[in-house]
Amino acid sequence: MEVTRCNTERVLCMTTLMDQNRELERKINASQRKMGNKSQDYRRGVDQVEIQRLKQLVKTESQQAEALRREIGLLSRKGGHVLPPAPAAPDHPLAQPHRTHQNQHPRTGASPQPG
Repeated sequence: MEVTRCNTERVLCMTTLMDQNRELERKINASQRKMGNKSQDYRRGVDQVEIQRLKQLVKTESQQAEALRREIGLLSRKGGHVLPPAPAAPDHPLAQPHRTHQNQHPRTGASPQPG
């Protein structure tokens, strides 16, 4: 009889602990949802600022491109010569022509060691 009573107390204790656990999980989930919403609101705000900045950048660059088009048109009508874009600086990697030597390894570009 003593064992039954002891087991009953343990079951009641476990039931109470499980109820407390469920309540704590519910509170944690609610807190996480609130934090997620706050984080999402912050990101939306940052995204909106970035979108406005990019829109302004596009507008500015469009105005600059249009001004350049008008200037090119004006110079062309006046008989002025429109020069091609200036070449890239010599230290710029795109300005250097790609050279391959016949003695270089095709994948590594290493020269063979004198033998």
